[in-house]
Amino acid sequence: MKTEQTTAKEIRNRRTKRKLRRTLFVTFTTVTILFVSFMAFASLEEWWTVGVKGETSGYPWGPINDNPWYYNTPKLYSTVMLSEFIILIIGLALTTYFIVKPNKERAFYSLLVIWVLVIIILANGFVQ
Repeated sequence: MKTEQTTAKEIRNRRTKRKLRRTLFVTFTTVTILFVSFMAFASLEEWWTVGVKGETSGYPWGPINDNPWYYNTPKLYSTVMLSEFIILIIGLALTTYFIVKPNKERAFYSLLVIWVLVIIILANGFVQ
């Protein structure tokens, strides 16, 4: 009798752990996709404003106020913004593909790669 009760209890514990892991994975994935999407489209908007429209009057170009290196010229800035957008969109596309095609291991690794890219992009903003 005890083994049956223990087994039932173990099964419930396993199910609870599985649900918790699934919930954490979905939460982490959703937060990552939303944050990286925001970053990607912010970069796209900056590229569109500076590179396509040519609206550069509100930006401090050159070595003013300890700006990052890519504020040297409007062309360089727009190129960096477009590059960041492309890199983030490719990462998002791969992650979404691995999530839709249920491959949690690849989805997890692609999420890690996206976060490494985000850290690199944020660190790039501190290089002068």
